[in-house]
Amino acid sequence: MGGYIIPLALLSAMLRFWSFSRAKYANGWDAYFYLVQVKSWIEEGRMHSADASLIYPLMRLIVWFCGGDYVLMYQVTAAFLAGLFTLAIGCLGKNTRRQMPVFLLVSWSVFSPHLSYFAAQYPKNLLGLVLLVFFMGALHGNDRMPNDRVIQSHPVIVFMLLLLNYFGHRFTFVLTVSYGLVWWFSNNKSRINESLSALKKSDGLVKVEWKMGGLISLVTAAMLVLFALLFPGLFHWADIGRLSGTFSYTPQFAPWSFVREFGIARLSFWWMAELIGLTLLFFTGVILILFQKSVVPPVSRRLYPLLLLLLFPFLEWSFTGIAYRAFLVWVLLCPLAIFCIPKKFELAAALCLLIAAFFSWKSYTPGLHDPDYARFKGITDRVGGYFEQHPVAATESLPELIICHNALAEFYTFSTGADALPWQPEYPVDSTRLWRLAAGISPQLLKYYVANEQPVVVVGPQYSLLPESLWQRAIRRATAIQDTAFLNIARSWYNPYRVRPGWLLKK
Repeated sequence: MGGYIIPLALLSAMLRFWSFSRAKYANGWDAYFYLVQVKSWIEEGRMHSADASLIYPLMRLIVWFCGGDYVLMYQVTAAFLAGLFTLAIGCLGKNTRRQMPVFLLVSWSVFSPHLSYFAAQYPKNLLGLVLLVFFMGALHGNDRMPNDRVIQSHPVIVFMLLLLNYFGHRFTFVLTVSYGLVWWFSNNKSRINESLSALKKSDGLVKVEWKMGGLISLVTAAMLVLFALLFPGLFHWADIGRLSGTFSYTPQFAPWSFVREFGIARLSFWWMAELIGLTLLFFTGVILILFQKSVVPPVSRRLYPLLLLLLFPFLEWSFTGIAYRAFLVWVLLCPLAIFCIPKKFELAAALCLLIAAFFSWKSYTPGLHDPDYARFKGITDRVGGYFEQHPVAATESLPELIICHNALAEFYTFSTGADALPWQPEYPVDSTRLWRLAAGISPQLLKYYVANEQPVVVVGPQYSLLPESLWQRAIRRATAIQDTAFLNIARSWYNPYRVRPGWLLKK
C-alpha cells in the first residue's frame, strides 16, 4: 500500500473533526438519536430502541476514550469514519501498479465537502459504505488484470466483509450484494457458459458444482434470515415497506433535485464545484462506455450499472426518501468509477485537491446544516420548568410521552430521559400523560381553536406545549371551518400526525 495513504487518512479525519467541533452540540439531524442509544446502553444496560448495528459498539468504545462526553463521541466517530473511508479507497487500489489514480482518489476523499456532510449526518450509513469499499477491494484482489499484481483475497475475508456489512447498514448491504453479483457474473462469463453447456450434456461433475453452489447460497440466505430474526435493526423483509410511495411517474434528475431542494445558499463553492465536476465526469464516462468500451477498466464496468441505478429518475424525491439517500451515496461512489481524466493531469489534479482541502473543510457549517439545538435546549428547559410547577402526577413530573418533530424529540429524550416521539403512538397512553410540542403555529391561533382552554404554554418562538387532547380538538375545529393554512402546517413534518407504520414496528 502506498505510504501516503495512512497520513492522508489521518488528515481526512483531522480536517473533519476541526469542522465538526466548531459546534457546541452534536452534528446532524439524527445525532441525538445515536446519543440516546449509547447513553441508554451504558446507563441502563439496554438501548432505547434495540439495534444490532456495528455503529453502536464503535460509539461505545469511542465514548470511553472521550471520557463519557457524548457530544465529543459523536464528532470523533463521524471524523474517524471519514478517515476510514479515505483508507478504504486506498485499499481498493492496493494491487494497482500505477498508483497515481489511487493518489487522486484518496486526495479527493480528503477534499470532499460531500463526505464531510455525509459523515456528520449519516455515520451509520458511512460505516456501511466503508465496509462496501473494503468489500470491493477484497474482490478486486481476485481480478487478473494485465497491469496489476494479483494478490488473491481469501474467500473467508470476502464473506466476512459481506457479513459485517449486514450488521453495518441495510442500504449498503443491498449495494454490497448487488456489486458482488455483478463482479461474479462479469468475472465468470465464460465459465458460466461452459458450465451451462456441460449441464445440458448431463455432465455429472458440473451438476454437483451447481448443486453445491445452490446449497451454499441457500445456507447463506438462511443464515442471514436467522440473524434478522435474532438481532434487531438488521436487514429484514419488513424493510420492503420503506418502498411505499417510492416511485413516481414524473422523472427527476437527482443532482439537480438536490441542489434545488437543498438550496444553493447551503452549498459552499467547493461543494458545488464537487457536485458539478463529478456529474460532468460521470456522464463523460457513460459516453466512453457506449462508444469506446475497450478503454474502460473492469472496476468501472462493474460499478457504472450500480451508479446508474442510484440515479434512477423515477424515484420520488424527498429528503426522507430513498432517492435522496441514493444520491448521497452516488456522490461518494462515483469517483471510484471515473476513468476519463487524462493521465498527464492526474498529479496536478490530486495536488490541487489536497491544497483545496485546507479551505473546503469549512464547507460543513453547523449553523446551516445542523438543527437549531440551542433553541431545542431552551424549549426543553422551559418544558421541564413548566412540569416542575405543574407535575402530571404525584409520582412523576414529566408526561409519559410528548409528541414533537424529529431532532427535537431526540434532543428532549437525551436531555430529560423521558420519552418523545415523532409519530402518533400506536399504543394507548393516558390522555393526561400525553402532550404535544406544536411547531409553526402561533399560540394565539391555538388558543382560539381550543376556546382559550389552558394550558397552551409558549415554550419558544412558534413552539407551544399543550395536551394532545387539546391539539386534536384544534385539528377538528380547523377541519370544520376548512382552515387549510392551519391544517397544512398541522399535517407536516413539523407536527407529527401519522402512526408509526407496521414495517417500522417489526424492526
